Amino acid sequence: MPLLLLLVQGGCAGVRAVRTLEPGATELALNGGGPFVVDYASSYTGPGGVLNAHLRHGLKDGVDAYLGMDLGAPAFGTVWVDGGVALRLLQEGVAAGLPYLLLQQGLHYATDLDGHVVLDELVLTMSYRFGAFMPFFGWDHVVSLAPALDHLGIAFVGLRWDGRAFFLSHELRWFGPWEDGGRPMMRYLSPGGAGVLGATLSIGVRL
Repeated sequence: MPLLLLLVQGGCAGVRAVRTLEPGATELALNGGGPFVVDYASSYTGPGGVLNAHLRHGLKDGVDAYLGMDLGAPAFGTVWVDGGVALRLLQEGVAAGLPYLLLQQGLHYATDLDGHVVLDELVLTMSYRFGAFMPFFGWDHVVSLAPALDHLGIAFVGLRWDGRAFFLSHELRWFGPWEDGGRPMMRYLSPGGAGVLGATLSIGVRL
């Protein structure tokens, strides 16, 4: 699989942390989505949608830890897991107009027993709260450490709704806005030929 496609899949694989949890609180979430594919130019199926599960836990005020797994990868003989931490950098309302600022650092590991992929992911997320709704936006940077060095930037914007026990989050992602959106094995939805558009939907429960 081309390295760029692995980077795109890595960028699809996480449930977005918008804000840290309260100390001791836990969330379990399912996330589905991926790049919008217009059509395939060959029989290569590539990474279409990704379905994964993530468990997130509040360690202390302003600090989360999380673990996740791609639920569809085993069907293709692959195991894909990820984990990391989320840190609150800025509390909303410290000064007029300032958003809640969150930094998320994670690692992805995938293997089919013959080879392996290691990705580093650094995400900066800004959000505002309006009652139960939280619009958010930011930048996700995925760096391949193995089997070769490469990187992919992802701009995103989304909306999260928090209920009493459940939450929903919908997000639009623009993979590699500076990249050529044309691919030899498939055609993605690529505005003006720049990058690739995709979307995700997450549903979760507080345990």
